[in-house]
Amino acid sequence: MKNKFYLTIASGFGLGFFKKAPGTFGSLLGIPFYFVLQANPDIYLYAIIAIFFIGVFTSSKVCLETDQKDPCFIVIDEVVGFMIASWFLPFSIPNLLAVFILFRLFDILKPWPIKKLEAFRGGWGIMLDDVAAGIFAWLVVRGILIFGA
Repeated sequence: MKNKFYLTIASGFGLGFFKKAPGTFGSLLGIPFYFVLQANPDIYLYAIIAIFFIGVFTSSKVCLETDQKDPCFIVIDEVVGFMIASWFLPFSIPNLLAVFILFRLFDILKPWPIKKLEAFRGGWGIMLDDVAAGIFAWLVVRGILIFGA
């Protein structure tokens, strides 16, 4: 690849190159963002938006250069998905575990309409399905917290 910078960002600083479960490692990269930004939900939301657009751009560049539609080593989408799933979440280990597990399940299983979002071209398809998986996980965890299931 000509531009290693885009590859470094899109791969979550290399976490996407783990042989087993690169998406899981990419999701783990979202945890430090949660800890650093959770005190200010507005800044957290701006960070999600910024990382999303950085992800669309860098993922598109990597796809063009590698001639792959959605390489498994691109994990910036998992970072954003986890950040969405954990936004405005009260801190507790059970909450973080629930978000992590639910986000990974939605990301892997891709129930309707998540799967449909992969059809978008380039970085948009890569990022949007994880955004949806993050929203689904957020809704489930919020529902559990509100209704006490």
